[in-house]
Amino acid sequence: MSRTLFLYVLVIFVTNNYHSQTFNPDKKLKFGFDIGANYTFLQIERPLQPAMSNINALNGTGLRIGLVMDNYINKKLSFMPKAELSFNDARLSILNVDGSRETKVISPLTIEISSHLAIKLSDKLTKPYILIGPALKIPIPDKSNPRASEINATIIAIDLGFGIDRTLKYFNFSPEIRYSYGLNNITNSDKINKMHLHNISMVFIFKG
Repeated sequence: MSRTLFLYVLVIFVTNNYHSQTFNPDKKLKFGFDIGANYTFLQIERPLQPAMSNINALNGTGLRIGLVMDNYINKKLSFMPKAELSFNDARLSILNVDGSRETKVISPLTIEISSHLAIKLSDKLTKPYILIGPALKIPIPDKSNPRASEINATIIAIDLGFGIDRTLKYFNFSPEIRYSYGLNNITNSDKINKMHLHNISMVFIFKG
């Protein structure tokens, strides 16, 4: 319930923020929102114990929505921080020695704060760009429905991506794809030596 309410408030906020702005294609500071999907890549390293070998990573798609700022430093470079809410689908399937199977969900909901530098490859109305920058992913546990099978961990990542910024009549539209590489080990389990969570995202950015 708390997660649904959080998402509803975020959608209302970004919609009102977007419609309250007067579009000026030449201004250096622009605000907007993005929406899209992501696909998780859960990477695990198992210990060298035969009894612990039946552990598999399961990955899937999720929703992503957030706020975007684009601050043009010059014609070729801009600072593009983002604050996003990400619904993730990463799970561990564990077959125990007694034959029972358990599934652990990995950080199903996170707030992701990123600081991207975007390098524009053109100064025309259609501007391809590449981006790079760090990201901090903070899990949001569902306290109203706690689950022992939910593993929440803060993730530090580096993002690399590509997009196309198109100036339209009333706003800027930018499809963007980016890969987020999780740098830190997010498990302290004796069943797994290391576990890293990566993802690839495809989002559509609207700025005004």
